[in-house]
Amino acid sequence: MRDDWPRAIRFAQNELDILLEGGAVFQLYYAYLHLAGGLIGSQRFTEAAAAIENARAILVDSPEFRNLADVDFVAAWSALRQGNAADFDQHVREALAVLQRTEVHACLWYMDQRIMPEVLNQALHRGVEPQQVRELIRQLALQPPAEAGPLWPWSIKLNALGGFEVLRDDALLEQLQSAGHRLI
Repeated sequence: MRDDWPRAIRFAQNELDILLEGGAVFQLYYAYLHLAGGLIGSQRFTEAAAAIENARAILVDSPEFRNLADVDFVAAWSALRQGNAADFDQHVREALAVLQRTEVHACLWYMDQRIMPEVLNQALHRGVEPQQVRELIRQLALQPPAEAGPLWPWSIKLNALGGFEVLRDDALLEQLQSAGHRLI
């Protein structure tokens, strides 16, 4: 993926203009998140915060409030990029709380597939709801970021130090075999 943030911002602004003109209110939240993503990538954090809050305002009292998780994940990504650990933790917790109350619906990873892996990897490293984060990573089938380490929920893990183990989705292959799963 290219880091052509100015082009991403122009695209998102055009998308917003079309949606505003056409009165497509619901799709506006997603367009604001597109815009926020480009602005965060360009380190234009103040403008990104305004786009994030515009998206939040559209969703807060709507039947689609579950999409507030997307808004909080973008806000977490912004906090991460700014080095604000406390805000990062808060936004990730708020997003996960929304997902816990509703079905998993995180369209965000369609927008820029770097955001969710980066945010969730950092959440694992910071110990923010690690079990729920691992489950979300698996549900969304996210690809690990380059810096993902042993905390990432790898589908296959090999442990060779202190005894050899092969784990599939964090379960020993021996346990899977005895439970009737066919091993590949």
